[in-house]
Amino acid sequence: MSVPLEWNALQEVIKDARKRNFQPGQPLVRQGERGEYVMALIQGQVKVQRSTAEGRTRVLDFRTAGEVLGRSAVLYQCPRSAEILALTHSQVALVPANTYRSCLEQYSLTMAVSKDALDRVKETVAVRDHDCLRDRLAYALLLLAHRGSTAQESGRMALHISRSDLGSYLGASRNSISQEINRIPGVYARRRLITIDIRRLHDFAIQAKVHMTPRSTT
Repeated sequence: MSVPLEWNALQEVIKDARKRNFQPGQPLVRQGERGEYVMALIQGQVKVQRSTAEGRTRVLDFRTAGEVLGRSAVLYQCPRSAEILALTHSQVALVPANTYRSCLEQYSLTMAVSKDALDRVKETVAVRDHDCLRDRLAYALLLLAHRGSTAQESGRMALHISRSDLGSYLGASRNSISQEINRIPGVYARRRLITIDIRRLHDFAIQAKVHMTPRSTT
C-alpha cells in the first residue's frame, strides 16, 4: 500500500489528536504493552526493536516522518510485539485504537493496511537474503530512502542511524558495516548520520543487480 493513502486518511484525526514529544533514546512504546493507540509520526526518526527471551535485542526496522506506528497491535488487538525508540527528537499524534479502525473502515483501507503490515515483515526478512553485505546495505538503504516523502522530493535523505543498529538490522557486525558503507556510491556515512543520494544509490543497485521486493501500491 502507498503510505500517503493511510496518512492522508488520518489528517483530520491527526489535527485534533493529542501530541507527544520524545527525545533520542526514549521509548515511544514498550514490547508487551496493550495496543490502545497508533502513533502518527509527524517529525523525527525511530527504530523498532525486539527483545528475545535470552535477553538479546534485534533491530527490526527504522521509520521516518509520515508513517503510522504501532498498527499491528491495534489491528489484531494483541500485545505490542516490539519496542519503538526515538533516534532523533520526534513528535507523534496519538490516535486511539477505535478511532484508527473506524477511519480505515471509512476509507476502505483495512485490508490494504493489513497487507502493508505483512509486507513490512517480508521486507525485514528479505533484507538479509543477499549474501554480499554491500548488497544488503544497498537494499536496506534504498528501502528506507523510498519511504520518506521529503526524500523523494529532494533526491536526498539523511538517516540518523548508528552502525551498531544497522548491523543488528542486517545481521552483521559494526566493524563490517563501517568497512562497507562508504564503498557504496551515493552513501555518505559519518558517525550516526548517513546521507543518501537516492539517484546514485539506485543506479548502483541496478548495476549490482540488487533487487528490491515489490510492495502493493493500491
